[in-house]
Amino acid sequence: MSLNGIRHSLTAPYHPRSNGLAERAVQTFKNAIKKMEGPLHERIARFLFSYRITPQSTTGQSPAELLMGRRLRSVLDTAHPDFTLPSQKEKTKSNARSFKLHDKLFARNYSGKPLWIPVVVCKVTGPLSYHVETMDGLVLKRHADQLRKRYTEDSEPDTLPEDSDWDDDFTPLIPNVPPPPTPPPLPPPIRRSTRSRMTTDHGPYVC
Repeated sequence: MSLNGIRHSLTAPYHPRSNGLAERAVQTFKNAIKKMEGPLHERIARFLFSYRITPQSTTGQSPAELLMGRRLRSVLDTAHPDFTLPSQKEKTKSNARSFKLHDKLFARNYSGKPLWIPVVVCKVTGPLSYHVETMDGLVLKRHADQLRKRYTEDSEPDTLPEDSDWDDDFTPLIPNVPPPPTPPPLPPPIRRSTRSRMTTDHGPYVC
């Protein structure tokens, strides 16, 4: 892979969304193969053709068009010769965090307490992937979602991020509710003798 200029970039631990594009592609392939009919090799060929003529959201062109310089005809072109692709919608600005080398941050700690530890960016390994160094010299790999900005002494004091900033560790706040009043003591139960009593029969009353 290195001869072709391919660099193997590992994702951050505890962040499966880093492989979201690959997982989505596998799911799309499985769903398409299940819905198609015919031999397996024909279903795979039809899926690959459909995939290669579908415009990508990042480039606005299909893989086949980028390779051959022209669009390939499909069944849709035959059924609707006047069909034209709508213009690509303007991409919304991404609100993803981005950091630079030597930025002072807080990184998510998975080895215990505290939940956030101060780190410094020592290497940028991808658009949203970083190597950060702790105060003890330990190098960690973290995604941008696992990092928070740490202000310097010139601007604001360092404060740990709130737990609510991290979706996985969010705990609802429980308001301080005063304890219920103590109920008054119950009166002691009346003790009655359990001895069996015999009734006296005086007989008929005669005047």
